[in-house]
Amino acid sequence: MAETKTTYCRICEATCGLVATVENGRVVSLAPDPEHVASRGYACKKGLAQHRVLHSPDRLLHPQKRIGDRWQRISWEQALEEIGAKVKSLVAAHGGDSVSFYLGNPISQPVRDRGLLVQYFDGGVLMQESDGSIVLAPLGREKAAEIGIDTTPVDGSGLPTFDESMFYEIGNPNPQGDPAATGKKWIEVSLSQQQLWAYQGSTLVSTSLVSTGIEPNHTEQGWFHVRYKLEKTDMQGITDANGQVIALGEQEDNSGGTPYDVKDVPHVMYFDYDAEALHGAYWHNNFGTPMSHGCVNLPLDFATWLFDWAPLGTVVWVHA
Repeated sequence: MAETKTTYCRICEATCGLVATVENGRVVSLAPDPEHVASRGYACKKGLAQHRVLHSPDRLLHPQKRIGDRWQRISWEQALEEIGAKVKSLVAAHGGDSVSFYLGNPISQPVRDRGLLVQYFDGGVLMQESDGSIVLAPLGREKAAEIGIDTTPVDGSGLPTFDESMFYEIGNPNPQGDPAATGKKWIEVSLSQQQLWAYQGSTLVSTSLVSTGIEPNHTEQGWFHVRYKLEKTDMQGITDANGQVIALGEQEDNSGGTPYDVKDVPHVMYFDYDAEALHGAYWHNNFGTPMSHGCVNLPLDFATWLFDWAPLGTVVWVHA
């Protein structure tokens, strides 16, 4: 018997809402979700065809390595080890941009412009040269000349060596390992230990006690990313007789619940789709004990540092 389930597309940042028709545990069709708060009934053709990709008989299920003129199946362990070694060697020799760079979502199809095949993105323009190579259009140089900005190099002697910590509001309140360690930044939160750890690659750089959600408003477990940052915001909602949050923001509620309105919550970093966030808490000092409606409460000094340290996209792992 067929049933429908609401979900969302994972192809790009738009995360358009979808309605999946499921039969015997298998997705048989996808349609745009007209009630999704953001996409409101829109989804691209690629998103609507993902179930066909999933169930395609031509879909690769195992890594394949080209050896001479043929392909040979290898293990996941071998594939990840060889790819990782190759990426590291490219970055070491040519820098991170030799592997990839991020331009955002495409805002055009490939078109003819500048006498070349080009495609426009949120953050730049890619051009295909006559020899087939793909390069970034020199938009910075072009616009500087267009509006009359002088780009003559200046004497940089005496300038300090760049370090992002120069722009932090405060220093790391609980320093651990080398803050200059290599690797991506990521955050781990343990619900059982009520503690947070901040890592640079495999190096622990800071830690703090926290206060996560108290039942019935438990903090969601899983892998997330910092999605949205606010230096300060009000947090409003409504709870029922059991303390369960039943509404967020200023939306109307006729259930007779109890409203709450916390003003000027500092250094807020939303990380999931349930409006749960890492943020400073000035209304208690009981860190190490669950206290929140589902968010991860932080001491004020640690929240200030973490807000500056963690960019958008930072991985957040919440577990028991």
